[in-house]
Amino acid sequence: MKTSRDFELDCRRLRQHLIEVLPAKLGASMLEETRTNFRNESYGNDDVRERWPERRYEDKLTYPKLRYTGRLFRSIQPKVHRISSRAAVVSLGSPLSYAQMHNELSLIHISEPTRH
Repeated sequence: MKTSRDFELDCRRLRQHLIEVLPAKLGASMLEETRTNFRNESYGNDDVRERWPERRYEDKLTYPKLRYTGRLFRSIQPKVHRISSRAAVVSLGSPLSYAQMHNELSLIHISEPTRH
């Protein structure tokens, strides 16, 4: 039969697990979902997927969207930011300067140069 000391130790182990292990596992899950988005060229939640917009010269490009060199795909990593001993924020990030633009802008219009 468990004693109150055993219960206290179990609670400490659970707390330690929630503080250290769970955020890392959540980050790994987020990263896998993002990699799936790259493979499927779509995004979404709750099994409702939306395809990424078509590229301008889709018929002439032979590589997957956002995968010309693969640098962006490989650069995305989970980050765990400890706010306090009891709280953390889990996010994904990339050190590449163009990563934020691809994440936040859905369509960029580049006008053709005009002659005067």
